[in-house]
Amino acid sequence: MYSRLRQMLDQIPTPSGPADLPKAWFMTDPRCEDPISTARNLPLDCGIIIRHYDHPDRSYLISEIMKDAREAKRRVLIAGSFSNAKDVGAAGVHWPRWANVGPVPPSLLSLHAVHNDAELKKAIAHKADAIIISPIFPTQSHQDQNTLGVKGLDALLNQTHLPAYVMGGITLERLRSISHLNIAGFAGISCFEYQA
Repeated sequence: MYSRLRQMLDQIPTPSGPADLPKAWFMTDPRCEDPISTARNLPLDCGIIIRHYDHPDRSYLISEIMKDAREAKRRVLIAGSFSNAKDVGAAGVHWPRWANVGPVPPSLLSLHAVHNDAELKKAIAHKADAIIISPIFPTQSHQDQNTLGVKGLDALLNQTHLPAYVMGGITLERLRSISHLNIAGFAGISCFEYQA
């Protein structure tokens, strides 16, 4: 299982630095069929970002993912809420573009979503530990959305030394096409769920 995902992960150099960042982030989302099972079966060099903001069983979802993550010593971030991340013992916070970013203690990771120059400047100003740049390529769920493409990605990367993950239509072939760029890894949803 996950052989294609393993090939994708093998395209990414082993991260280094004080944050000990994973090579990839699985983003939970209401579109996920079974986020708990997907999270439980991820390769060890993957982290998890829980984004189920309005899920009716959000507390249960977080509890189950956190329990498995502790056993696997896997990093889990909670999207949009430092207090929620602190309460459940997560490794940090992922800040979506709409979030009111608050202070995060140095002991926790702070990842920011970046879609343009202004959001990159915001992430730098808030002392982000890493960023997730998107959307790079078209996706099935957002086919009409404007994408950054390789040139747009490169332009953002040239403005920062922050570890940068890519998201949006990421496949093995597309990951290979941007392997010459200085990326820390990738993030996504379906690329973690439907692997064989």
